[in-house]
Amino acid sequence: MPKRLSCGKENNMRILIKDVIANGDKKPVLVTRETKLYKDLEKLESPQDVVRIMTDVFDIDKAVAEQVYIIALDCKKKPLAFFFVNQGTIDNSLVDIRGIFMRLLLTNAAKFILIHNHPSGDPFPSAPDYSVTRKLKELSPIMGIEFSDHIIIASEDGIVKHHSFFQHLWKKKTDGSESE
Repeated sequence: MPKRLSCGKENNMRILIKDVIANGDKKPVLVTRETKLYKDLEKLESPQDVVRIMTDVFDIDKAVAEQVYIIALDCKKKPLAFFFVNQGTIDNSLVDIRGIFMRLLLTNAAKFILIHNHPSGDPFPSAPDYSVTRKLKELSPIMGIEFSDHIIIASEDGIVKHHSFFQHLWKKKTDGSESE
């Protein structure tokens, strides 16, 4: 059973960079690769919080190839683990949906955020970005894990921009129905 994240009284977040490896019986096992302390943030309340951590700790805005990460969250939006999922090319990356859910189930996550970068400097989603987001949004309720957001981070001339699917597509319409 993975250890729960405990945050200090100074509103610090312990960032647990985790991975899944196969043990001798070829069964997946959760391991901690690295632990970092991030100050002045205890939980992830907004896409801006996610962008701040991903640029400050993981330098995702400086990557020259697409990188895909997931953040496993507890029910109060506190990170349980950060996972590096894949590194692609300059303009695409493969996302292993099964692998994402395996990692989330091993951490006992209640929610998760998918993050990746666009080295082009344009955070606007591509057709494959929409496709992966739709698949995760459809499968999440079946798996019992809330898909909180898909955030694309891009940097051009030192200015970091992002696109949040939650902010742009999933807000509630005025009639109470959810937009697609």
